Amino acid sequence: MKSNKLDSILLRKQRKEPGGGDMAKVFNVTADCKPEAHYMVDMKKRLEEIKGMVDAGKYFTINRARQYGKTTALRALHRYLQNDY
Repeated sequence: MKSNKLDSILLRKQRKEPGGGDMAKVFNVTADCKPEAHYMVDMKKRLEEIKGMVDAGKYFTINRARQYGKTTALRALHRYLQNDY
């Protein structure tokens, strides 16, 4: 996919890095999303629901087509549960 100036303007949002430099968030379509680098939906409510299932000892599945966010969801869940388990 070719990128042009308009795509860059539409797909990027300026933010400040701790070191003072500018970084741009982008829409990611090629791999798992990283919250500090990519636009993402808020998954907090979904993660709370999954945590409830984990706390209750229940099983759950994440079953979607490719490029739907399964790996991103599991990595977010790992970060969310990291301090509890």
